[in-house]
Amino acid sequence: MRRDILYITCIVLLSFSCHAQEGALSKSGKAFGVMFRDTIPMEVELDFDADGLPDFYHCHVNTPVCNDGLCRSLILDVYWDLLGNFSRFEVPDSRPLTKWDHLEFIREDYLKLEEILGDKNSVLGTVRDVNALFDPSTKKISEKVDAVTGATRETLKNAVVPGAVYSSYTLWHVVNGEISSGIKKYSVSYRDPALIKKFLLSDNYHYHYEALDYLISMGYEGHLPELIEMLKKNDSFVTRMAVSHFPQEWLEQEHFLLQVTALLDQLDYRAQEIWLDRMQEVQVTAATLELVTGKLDRFSENQLHQLLELCDKNRSRLNNTSVTQLGSLLEHERVTVAQGTYQILEKLSDENNTAKKILRNYERSQDI
Repeated sequence: MRRDILYITCIVLLSFSCHAQEGALSKSGKAFGVMFRDTIPMEVELDFDADGLPDFYHCHVNTPVCNDGLCRSLILDVYWDLLGNFSRFEVPDSRPLTKWDHLEFIREDYLKLEEILGDKNSVLGTVRDVNALFDPSTKKISEKVDAVTGATRETLKNAVVPGAVYSSYTLWHVVNGEISSGIKKYSVSYRDPALIKKFLLSDNYHYHYEALDYLISMGYEGHLPELIEMLKKNDSFVTRMAVSHFPQEWLEQEHFLLQVTALLDQLDYRAQEIWLDRMQEVQVTAATLELVTGKLDRFSENQLHQLLELCDKNRSRLNNTSVTQLGSLLEHERVTVAQGTYQILEKLSDENNTAKKILRNYERSQDI
């Protein structure tokens, strides 16, 4: 008999179990357990790489989900990174995910589900009752079984896989709920120099932020090669954050200042500006000044003014190579750049013969 209802949600026999990927890694084991929605025990497993370092977390999900008289099983393996961020899921070929009316997911549905699970800020996180996702003023009647449901609210359609509201909602909370926060807490126990090195050399920008937080509090010593390698990856947001937050005492160490300045032309425009500003905070050595004045052709007008200010503040440490490189700016098409350069060389000319010679030659050329 058809039940004239808008929705009934029933999740029964929810079962989560975890297993290792055979032969892929050196070892794996149970990390921790949680109680999903305070009633369902779940276990999360941590897998290690060949070097014995934590690599990722995963869990096998096997749960019947019943709604509006339509029951189907959700069977998949879910994977997280070491900070609790969703990585991917895998569905067995023999048990594809299904939607309303037992329609199987198509490729676009799987891609949509992946996008949904990867969005930690999804509106699904603010919804306490899955039924709030439906519009009670509408009805959607099954063609295969005796069931009726409400249509998805128009404003929430992008937050779920079409026809798979209950599955989308349940899986989002599995992926981004207590397991996610539990993973990050559990991983703290493994946070040592070896893991920070792995984070810095990874392609995961979440790891980069985590590693930078660690280095800022603990110091970069022993990690400078990996830190420089991370900056070379040129993720603009990570790089900007890094150069903005490097402690000033790091910049006061010549080897650190040299290593980062050597990357200047590989950084994006905004990161270059930030770094040129940061160098104003410290006394810059002759070697670093020589390095940065050798990149004049890569700078914009605004950056050249930053550079001139830097050189003016540290002009007593400008060597002859830096002075010669600066001298090329006397012919710059922007008058303010040429004038700024002239003023620096003029201040230097009483004590620096290279600056005096450059100015003399320039003034003679202007008289012709």
